[in-house]
Amino acid sequence: MKNRILSVRLSEDERNDQRGDEPAVPDVILIRNQYPDAAALHRVLDYVCRSGMIGGYAVDPVYAFREFMLVKSAYQNIDGRQLLHFIVSFSTTEAYRLSADDMLALGYDICHLFPGHQVVYALHMDSAHCHLHFVVNSVSFEDGKKHFSGFHDLFPVRDFLQECFPRSNVHIYQSFPDSDVNRFGCSDDDELLRID
Repeated sequence: MKNRILSVRLSEDERNDQRGDEPAVPDVILIRNQYPDAAALHRVLDYVCRSGMIGGYAVDPVYAFREFMLVKSAYQNIDGRQLLHFIVSFSTTEAYRLSADDMLALGYDICHLFPGHQVVYALHMDSAHCHLHFVVNSVSFEDGKKHFSGFHDLFPVRDFLQECFPRSNVHIYQSFPDSDVNRFGCSDDDELLRID
């Protein structure tokens, strides 16, 4: 995994050329919602995969809903929280320095931080801040158990991004349940995606 991400890392010189002494900092945003049933899972996957720039880890993103549900059914663990949903949001500087392929490669590497779980990720470039959405199946395909409970599950993502973007101070934020980002008909809210 580290070999792949080396192509995405910015050297200190490249960063200083872009923003003086200010490091580029991606943000990690946990989307707080209960996602209590299969319908919620389906809506989130439809929304996330609408961009066309999608990928998956241990799942074909085109058939993600079906494959997530197959794992849940195989272990008879269909009830309760269906997924973990979070975003990695890039500043304009990062978006300028990283190609879409670099961001997607970074997304694939982040998926490996959730071993034993199916992960779908997608790059959205339809707002002022490019961002990657991640949808992680709450049920492990290795043991059928649910392993996610919230905010602390994103610490490995923060640490990984901190390593990829040295001199940065990566933060984890969370949306509130009544945030626009939890209304599936709404477009991405730039105020949520870029917390400065």
